[in-house]
Amino acid sequence: MLILVGIAVPSFRLLYYTDRTSDTDMVIKVSGNQWYWNYTYPDEGITFDSYMVDEADLEPGQIRLLSVDNPVVVPEGTRINCLLPAMM
Repeated sequence: MLILVGIAVPSFRLLYYTDRTSDTDMVIKVSGNQWYWNYTYPDEGITFDSYMVDEADLEPGQIRLLSVDNPVVVPEGTRINCLLPAMM
């Protein structure tokens, strides 16, 4: 029992520390689906899906299985809060 308490106290301390959010400039909600990603910028009211580019449609320089049709874009030098919902 003492070992569990010794593990739980630092774990909860770390959990609450990482849950704190500082002042962020932008919020992005990212949802992973079976074959695509869904991105939502709640403050701006923008939502879009990002699908993998088919191998036949790849342009020179694009990487197979890593290239998407609508990549997410974030401004440089901003603090971003990424919301990653878990779905069951």
